[in-house]
Amino acid sequence: MTLLLDAVYLLLALLASPYILFRMARSRRWRAGLAQRLGFIPPRSGGRPCVWIHAVSVGEVSASRTLIDRILKEHPKWELRISTTTDTGQRLAAGHYGAERCFYFPLDLSTAVRRAFRRVRPDVIVLVELEVWPNFVRLARSRNVTVTIVNGRMREKWVGVYRRLGFLLRPLLDPAGPNLFCVQNETYRDRFVRAGFPAGKIRVTGTMKYDTVHMEADSAKLEPVRAALGLTTGERVWIASCTWPGEEEVCLRVHKRLQQQVPALRLIIAPRHIERADDVARQIAQAGYEVRRRSAGGGPSGPAAVGLLDSVGELGYLYAIAEFVFMGKSLTARGGHNMLEPAALGAVPVFGPLTDNFQEEAQLLLDAGAAERVADEAELAETLLRLLREPAVRRERARKGREAVLKRQGASCRNMDVLSQAVASRMSDRGTTEVTRGR
Repeated sequence: MTLLLDAVYLLLALLASPYILFRMARSRRWRAGLAQRLGFIPPRSGGRPCVWIHAVSVGEVSASRTLIDRILKEHPKWELRISTTTDTGQRLAAGHYGAERCFYFPLDLSTAVRRAFRRVRPDVIVLVELEVWPNFVRLARSRNVTVTIVNGRMREKWVGVYRRLGFLLRPLLDPAGPNLFCVQNETYRDRFVRAGFPAGKIRVTGTMKYDTVHMEADSAKLEPVRAALGLTTGERVWIASCTWPGEEEVCLRVHKRLQQQVPALRLIIAPRHIERADDVARQIAQAGYEVRRRSAGGGPSGPAAVGLLDSVGELGYLYAIAEFVFMGKSLTARGGHNMLEPAALGAVPVFGPLTDNFQEEAQLLLDAGAAERVADEAELAETLLRLLREPAVRRERARKGREAVLKRQGASCRNMDVLSQAVASRMSDRGTTEVTRGR
């Protein structure tokens, strides 16, 4: 099976090679970490228990932050390694936990995966949400390495895919194996079971996103960002967060309407992919505003300027000074983004109809009366105007949002319990094996 998988991967790579080479030539992001993706990861020394956490991108790194912090605090004798797939995720992880702990996840070619395992020598692997590759899980099982999924979730459309292709993941799905799967809620548990995951190995532990959100503003981190964007204390601010192509133009048009009601209102745009920052800056200028970029550290300010947050990892601090936040990838693209973060800091989340990736979070806040869903640009403008005109309603929505988040915290602690059991079991097995070999 391994040889067949390698052959399929290589064939697909060959067919896509013109596109891949073109993107690698044009974008540093496509070249980043190439050696590590082939398994050339700095080797780990020593024999301490090793936990390897894989978080695909910024969202998964952020979601696992409280779990990682618990590991570092409660288990200082464990060695921790963190892998990501994207360069933005890698920068965020390395910035928080040190480059020596972080590396790019290997391609699922057997040679790359074997090389990575030899160098990392993990005892337990933690996959954040659901990122499984056939060769990877096969090698983990052959080395008796426990694979644990945390924050697990699955879209309904993937249930059938896993059922059809489950034979590729048998080492992961074996009921007799050591693997454990922590999912966010009963809906995801049902989907995991129908997809072929062993019911006895699934635990409903909640979502760590409730734990990772900041419930209070970090003024030491907020103030430098506020100053760089030219925002003064007391200014009325709203944020277009994690926007995708097409949404910046919508928000700029809406902002013009809002300023007719509140001329001093400020807008901050934070594109989801900062490599689009130059394009977004041009759109801001074309809309008739001056551009104040975070990376520039200075420039125009006041209502005639729109702030452009072209940095990684700082958006969450700014939510504390916003009255409301439009969550991107919900009007012109499908999926949405994490609306819990602004809600926890007292900003009212507003989002479009396309929040597939955050259905539970969106429904939670809507049911609590803490958020607003809009259908299109016109409804977005009317909703934001209403929030500006009715400060009491806005404050009540903000209070309910904080309360809803606070009530659902604790998943990181439950996941930590599962992980601790997995490491203890693995170390017991490893000790037995070593004693047996000593005989």
